Parts: sequence; structure tokens; C-alpha cells
Amino acid sequence: MEWRTYFKNYFTRATGADGETIRAAFRKKLLLLVVCAFAVSFTIAYYMQTRQADERARSFLAGQMEFLCDRVKVSRNNNEQLKITLNDDLVSKAKSFALMLKLQPDIAANQEILQESCADYNLTGVRITDATGEIVAGYPEHYVGQFNYGKHRETLKYMPLIKNQNLIIVDGPRLSSDLRADYYMYAGVARLDQPGIIQVAMEARDYNKSMDVTSYQNLAADYTVGDTGAVYILDKTGTVVGATDSRQLGLNLEQLHLNGEKYEQLNGFFKATPKGGTPSLCAYDKHENYMIVAAYPESEIYTKRNSLLAWNGVLYFLLFLAVYALVSLLLETAVVKNIFNVNKSLSEITEGNLDEKVNVREYQEFGMLSNGINSTVDALKKAIAEAAARLDRELEMGRIIQSSSLPNKFPPWPDIKAFDIFADMQMATQVGGDFYDFFLIGDKLGFAIGDVSGHGVPAALYEMTARTHIKNLMLEDGDLGAEFAQINNLLCDNNEAMMFVTVFAGVLDYKTGLLTCINAGHNKPLLKQDGKYDWLRERSGLLMGSMDHVKYKPFTRQLKHGDVLYIYTDGITEANNKAEEMFGNDRLQNLLNSDTTDDVTVITESVKKAVQDFSEGLEPADDQTMLVIKWN
Repeated sequence: MEWRTYFKNYFTRATGADGETIRAAFRKKLLLLVVCAFAVSFTIAYYMQTRQADERARSFLAGQMEFLCDRVKVSRNNNEQLKITLNDDLVSKAKSFALMLKLQPDIAANQEILQESCADYNLTGVRITDATGEIVAGYPEHYVGQFNYGKHRETLKYMPLIKNQNLIIVDGPRLSSDLRADYYMYAGVARLDQPGIIQVAMEARDYNKSMDVTSYQNLAADYTVGDTGAVYILDKTGTVVGATDSRQLGLNLEQLHLNGEKYEQLNGFFKATPKGGTPSLCAYDKHENYMIVAAYPESEIYTKRNSLLAWNGVLYFLLFLAVYALVSLLLETAVVKNIFNVNKSLSEITEGNLDEKVNVREYQEFGMLSNGINSTVDALKKAIAEAAARLDRELEMGRIIQSSSLPNKFPPWPDIKAFDIFADMQMATQVGGDFYDFFLIGDKLGFAIGDVSGHGVPAALYEMTARTHIKNLMLEDGDLGAEFAQINNLLCDNNEAMMFVTVFAGVLDYKTGLLTCINAGHNKPLLKQDGKYDWLRERSGLLMGSMDHVKYKPFTRQLKHGDVLYIYTDGITEANNKAEEMFGNDRLQNLLNSDTTDDVTVITESVKKAVQDFSEGLEPADDQTMLVIKWN
């Protein structure tokens, strides 16, 4: 026998037709309880193991960040010292030229000596000015007689050297005007032989080789967090200047897929998936001129957790399997048999035989149950009769309240030819709480249609309250959104029954054709323009009465002559036939588009007949309400 067949027989095996369902239900529910207990236990274990793994990972990352920050600080200090040394070296070369010129003034006019000296000092050039800042000698010589330091913003800073021989100026890296290289470093000192300036130049790439970018690259290269995690060092512009993978140098946080974190604190943790990596726990530490980001893959973080969970899962499974077997046996021997006997009598009662008596008394608890059921059935027979009479009275009262309060005179204003309006409501067997209303606001037509939750007299009373608030506030002819926000607050007050209502309402300026609407959770209406019905899909806010202080946003449509607005409640589209199919939105839209008439009465009657034919004689389960407006 296959295992599927075995389990099917196990859950359905019984001594009788009715007992089979009871026994199977007990076993299935017990199995569900055991599965849920297993799931909860496993979830708790998962949560605890995950939390411990996260804490260990955060502690490990914190240690890694502290180690990396110390290394970066040491590297930066070394670079600063090296930078000072290089700058001092460049200044000493400038002073050497000043001393050479003092001892041998003739070298200023000897291009060969100047060129050889620059080569010896690893310089790209030297410039010598007179007391006015004019270049009188140098290598290369194309600036000689063509450039004055006092007339250019970049070199104006060197002019104080003419009067102050103790002053030293180091400049750069900056772009050179001759563009022979990207950037140059400059150092300037005063001439010792006469007033003037001596400036030497060196290509910045030689200068930058020993600076902090290179140090960051060497620091982060091939450094891993754990076995496969990565580290990134970024400068103050957010550009990667050091990374475990050198191919990521020059990228920014967005390109690294690490830009989701706002980095508002000086340090912290976040989860992300770095470019080329896997989902990771990341840590960052910000400093004045750089930031370090380290990524620790979750696959490494949760390796131990996954192993422990696997063992826990096996142990939990065996434990709960044993519990299930023991409880199932207890239910079978002590409970199911007696429940079968009780259920047999209850089946007779539920089929209408209220004279049936339960007589199961093997255990004290079942004896008390038998007595309680018998007493309940006696009280039930009396309550059924009273409830039936009361329900009939309540439903009749609800129908009277609902129908008597709705406007039913058409046309309501025969002298106004600017629009046609017609409404119809077919009430369900139970009062459904639908309503419609329309009224004049000066030269405007106000209208509303709604559907209250629930049935009976409570729904009818809530419908009257909602309709009264809607009409009273819309007559103020103010901002429609603000009016409905106030209506919603009024409906929320003292709403202990937690009822709510969906509403579609609007104001039509029948002079201009401007239609302003509010849709508060109601079915989307259909608007006929240019001969075709299409949906008004805008939503203004939540259904009303469910939550206070909700804002509602009106929307507008400019109607053309002959445009028709068709509004309805869900009793139309949710009408069922005997095959339990719904009338539906598509069938409603196709029906309206297939009919060329613009007569609002004919439109309403056509839809009503189509719904009745579709329902195949079934009583409507909900009110079916329609409101049709045509602008002439």
C-alpha cells in the first residue's frame, strides 16, 4: 500500500458513516496542532540562533572595523610624515638653485646647465624672475620674457618672496598652464643674489606615488572579512580608494550597491548585497577624510546556525511525532467514541428533530454534556419561534425606513432642462443599507450613492445618518474634500458597532458641465463620453466611518453635451446566477456600450432587466441600486 493511501485511510477510518468525519477531524486538528507547535518551536529556535549569529557577526565586524581604523590611522600618519618629507625635499631643491645662482650668476643664462641641474634634481623645470616678477631665466625657456608672476592669479602668491627671503611657498598639485602633464608640484624661494623669485616644478605623479591613495590600496588589497567578505575604503567624495578587489577602485557607493544606507551616524550596521558579492551584514565607520565599509557574507554568518537548526529540526520532529501518537491514542479510546455517540444524536437534532435526546453517560463530563445539550435544545425550540417573529418585524421595519427616506419623484425638477436624472433601488430580502440622494446647490446638482455594511435596522439607521451628514455638508457648497473629511469624522464618532459605508458623491455644475467627484471606497462608476462608457478609476480616500482624520481628494471631469454618468452599488455586479457566477464589471460595461439610448430611465430599466434575467429568478442577496445622470 502506498503511503498516500495509508494516510488517507488513517484520517478517515471509523465504525460508522457519521463517526468517520468526527474521527478524521480530530486527527487532522491534532496533526495541525502538532505541526503548529513544531513550527513555533522551530521558529523560536531559528530566531534565537539567528539573533546569536547576528550578535556574533556584529561583534566580529566591530573588531574588524577597529583593527582597520587603527591601520588606516597609522598609514595616514606615515603618509603625512612622508608628505612633509617630500615637500621639504622639493623646497631644498629650490634653495639649492638659489645658492647656485648666488655663487654662479652666469648659470641663469646657460640653458644646458639649467637642463642638467633639473635632470639631476628630478625636476621638470625652474623659473627665475627679477624684482618685478618678470621671468628673466629658466628651463624650459619659453616663459622667459613672456610671463610676470604679479599679473596672474595662480602665481600672485609668490610675489611676497621678492621682499621676504625667509618666506617659503609650496604649491600644488595643480594643473599646469603648459599642459605637458596633468598636475605639477611647485616650490618657491627668494633669490639670494638679488631681489627675485626662484620656482622649481615637479610632476605630481611622482609626488602622488607615495601619498595616501596608494597606501589605502595596499592596506585593503586582498584583505577579507571572514573567508570571503570584503572591505572598502572611501575618500571624502565617496570614491573607493582601497578595496579587497582592486577592480572596484574608483567606484562610488551607488555603483557598489551600498547606497541604500544614509550613513547618518558616525558608525553603524546595515544589510546590503555589494556588487559582485552575496547578501551581507555591513558595518561602516566614518572619519573626517575617509570612511571604511566592511561586508560580512550572511552565508558565513549563518553557517553554524544552519547546522544547529538541522539537528534541532530532527529532534523536534521525533518529539512531536511521539506526542501526536500518544494524544491520538488517548482521543481514540476516551473521547472519539463518545463524541461519535453524541454527534449521532446531534445529527438528528440539526436535521430538525428537536425531540431527540442525548444519552451518553460513560464519563461524568459526557453526562453533563448530554444534560446541557438537552436543555439547550428545549430552550432553542422556544427561542426559534420568538426570533422568527422578531426578525420578520425587524426586516419589515428596515425596509420601510430605507424606502421611505429616498427621493422617488422623477423628474425631480421639471423646469430644469440642463440635466436628466433617474434612480432605482431593488431591495434584498434582508435590508442591505444602500441609499442614494440628490439635491440642488444653487446652480449645481449634488448627488450621492452609498452602501452601508451589514443588514437590518442597524444598517438602515446608519444609512440615514450617513445620508443626512452628506446632504447637510454638501449643501454648504465648500471644498468637497474637506466636507467629506468632516463627514467621515462625524460617522466615526460613537460608532461602537464598527459600521462603515462606501460612497460615491459629486457636484455637477449644470451650467458649465464641470463634474467634481469623491470616491470613498465605492465601486468605480461608468462615464459615457464620445459614445463609449469607460470607468472612472480615481480613488479619493478610504471608505467612510472606518477611521477618523482621513483626507479625501476630489477629482474632476469636464462633461460634454449628452454625456451620461452611471453609478451603482455592488448588488448589481455581484448578482449571482444558479451556476454561482457573478454578473461582473465586464458584463455591465458591455451591456451599457451595446445600448445606444441616452434616456436615463431606459438605461436603468435595461440594466435592471439584464440583472434579473442573469439571476435566473434567484432572490438578490444585496440591495441593487443605480443612479444615472445625463448632462444636456
